[in-house]
Amino acid sequence: MDRAAFPTYADPAGAARSAEGWSVGLNWWLNTNLRVLTSFSRTTFEGGGKGTSPSALVTAQPESVLFIRFQLAF
Repeated sequence: MDRAAFPTYADPAGAARSAEGWSVGLNWWLNTNLRVLTSFSRTTFEGGGKGTSPSALVTAQPESVLFIRFQLAF
């Protein structure tokens, strides 16, 4: 990507320079046909967070995600 892309397509003040994340998961097999899988992930961003663009609003705060999956197999 060259410098002509900024600020037309991306705002360097709002874009994150790096991201760091971690995850933890827990899986439970109730029997041979049913299981429950959960995971939690958290990502923090460095840089950005300035301005009112959508990317600046996202990078201004950490992102937390909880996934839960129920799987039934025959």
